[in-house]
Amino acid sequence: MTDRLTGDRYVNPYTDFGFKMLFGTEMNKELLISFVNSLFDGKEVIKDLTYLNSEQLFTKLFEAAEIAKFSKQQYDEYEESLKAYRDWQNTIETAKMKSREEGRVEGIEVGRRLERIEMARKFKASGIPADIIAQNTGLSENEISEL
Repeated sequence: MTDRLTGDRYVNPYTDFGFKMLFGTEMNKELLISFVNSLFDGKEVIKDLTYLNSEQLFTKLFEAAEIAKFSKQQYDEYEESLKAYRDWQNTIETAKMKSREEGRVEGIEVGRRLERIEMARKFKASGIPADIIAQNTGLSENEISEL
């Protein structure tokens, strides 16, 4: 492809079919490893890789290459940002788990109350006095009279 403003030729690794065919096949794995290592400029060394689907592969590959080009300050800021993001994710997951547990507890309590009400209805229909129903269900005599 050619940049319209500068006339420079470039390859867009996200969309260029040839690029994906060259680097995105198991047959050219060694070539891809060599290419990636040249992008890292010695900061990291890739010895092996596993192919995902090509979109995932190239997205992760170029994200890693961009990070490898960061200055020390940029890298530290990136790591701090990543840490903050992970902290937020963990906080959210913890809150979700706590909410689910609270919901379960509340649901159990509501279920038990409904069960006591149903039992009181049956006792009342059987002619059992309200004070005895109240003693056995935990409901008040007022609640029983309203059934």
